[in-house]
Amino acid sequence: MKDTLRRGSSNALNINYNKLDSLLGLGYAAFPAWYNGNPMNNDGVVCHHSLSVKGTVTNYDEGDTLTH
Repeated sequence: MKDTLRRGSSNALNINYNKLDSLLGLGYAAFPAWYNGNPMNNDGVVCHHSLSVKGTVTNYDEGDTLTH
């Protein structure tokens, strides 16, 4: 997914929403130091699709999780 949807270069923040399983929880991102090792996989942030405003994940549906 990240390879296909990625836009821009290292100066652009790519945010992807997806249906994550319980192992990944609310979302994930790679540490900046990992970027050069694999830019296509380590660029951007992935969030659970129901974390947006009025989503379905109770207590995390106010749009604040990405800013955390």
